[in-house]
This record gives sequence, C-alpha cells and structure tokens, in this order.
Amino acid sequence: FTFCLNLIQYIYMSDLSTKIQDCAYELFGNNFKFRKGQLDVIQNIIENVQTNVKQTVLEAPTGSGKSSIGIIAAYVLYKHYDKTSYILTSDLSLFDQYEHDIKRLYVDCFGCIKGKENYICNDNNCNVSQSTCALQGKSIMSLAKSYGFSCKDNCQYYHDYLKAVESPITLMTYQLYFIQRNYVENDLFGGLNKNFPKRDLVIADECHKICEICQSHFAPTINIKRPKWMNDLDKGCK
Repeated sequence: FTFCLNLIQYIYMSDLSTKIQDCAYELFGNNFKFRKGQLDVIQNIIENVQTNVKQTVLEAPTGSGKSSIGIIAAYVLYKHYDKTSYILTSDLSLFDQYEHDIKRLYVDCFGCIKGKENYICNDNNCNVSQSTCALQGKSIMSLAKSYGFSCKDNCQYYHDYLKAVESPITLMTYQLYFIQRNYVENDLFGGLNKNFPKRDLVIADECHKICEICQSHFAPTINIKRPKWMNDLDKGCK
C-alpha cells in the first residue's frame, strides 16, 4: 500500500514537473532554462494552492528569478487547473519590470493595471480621475455602452482596465489591490466586486513592505459599537 502511494505521488510529481516545463517554454520560448531551485518552488506553490494551503513564503535574493516563478506558477494554475491569480508589486518600478517581462511573453492571458493617477486623459490632459468621462459621472466599465466618448478608443487606462478585468492573471500594485478588494468591494459593490473579485492565488512580491504600505496610504478604522452604559453616561453628564 505504501509503495502504491509513493508510486502515485511520483507519477503526480513527474506529471506536474512536465506541465511546468511545458508552460515555461510556452511563456518564454524553448530556450528558457530554470535556475537552481525554481522548478521545486513552483511545484510547491501549485501543490499548496491545490490543497488550500493559505500561505507560501519564499525568501530568495535579488536576481534569483522570483518574478519568473510567480509568472510560471500563475500560468500553470490557469492553464491546467482553471485558477485565477493576482500578482502584486510594492512600487511602480517593480511594476514596470513585471510589465516589461509580461509584454515579452508568448501568451496573452495577463493584464496589467495601475492606479488612475498614473494615466492621463487624452481629451482634457488631466489625471484620469478628473477625465472628461469621470467628470460626467461615467464609470470606466460603462464607456463601452456610452456614446459620445470616442476618445476611449485611444485611452490607455480604458484598455488596460478592460484587459485587467478580463484576464485570468492580473498585475497590479498593492495600493490598487487593497482599494479594490476592500473599499470598492464593500462600499461600491455591496461585498461583491464583479470586476476584481477574490482569486485563487495572490502573489505578493516584497510582502515585507505590506505594513509600511498600509500605514503610508490608508487609515485603518475599527468600528466598535458603544455599549448602552456609555451612552447613558453621556446623557447623565449633560
């Protein structure tokens, strides 16, 4: 019985290894070569997602190919297991590096989206948050059905947004992810973000910066209902 289990595990690992290697070639071309340890790490990530392990921590030095690991793992999970992913970056320079790599891939299932402050409206040359359509109360998703906004055909933000929504693997910054998965989901969509919903895998690059990012960009609040005796005490003090 133990031998059979070991054999099944060996066959599964061999099959997974083949899937990973084939996907790597599809992404980067047949000349791609795994660096030491990359294949094992990708296998572990995929196994953990499949078995609902909540966190996988990878600590590796600069230049070890962490971005390739994330890209390949996300693609294998999408192609062979129908699972979707987010790839998060801590700053725009790292975002640009990922985006540069993604644009050179041989597949087209990755979306890249930054915050509105990083795009300019072609119609009024203002920040996209103050674009012509935004000032008229048009949401980005409604533009596809709106007339009188031909500028959307050349709008980088519009096309990046649609691509990011429709893609099974989406690159974005932590800041945008937190806004979409918290404020937008709870306050605008009533707990169900139809554009950027919960996904199977979230790749958090440079995750040690999460606390710093939250403190710098957000003001966390804790809503605690005041007990009745406090309200009575307030009335008595008046």
